[in-house]
Amino acid sequence: IEKGYHWAADHPEEAADILIQSAAKGTFRDRDLLLAQQKISSSYYIREGVWGRMSPHALEKLADFMIKTGFAQQKESLKYTNQFFE
Repeated sequence: IEKGYHWAADHPEEAADILIQSAAKGTFRDRDLLLAQQKISSSYYIREGVWGRMSPHALEKLADFMIKTGFAQQKESLKYTNQFFE
């Protein structure tokens, strides 16, 4: 998993294409929007040499972006925890 996070952070465009190809048809209807989200998210994958963890502030910004762009309808549906990395 760690290698995947590092790779996705270094290759956001390719990672977005893999998401599109791996998801059910029609899940991601706008590649440019997904790519923009991937570029934003990938900068948070690895912080201070640690992969996978996100700060509450970063999560809040990501949730706002996802709601604004229609990826999610409400913040309550965007559950995330760092407990699995501790």
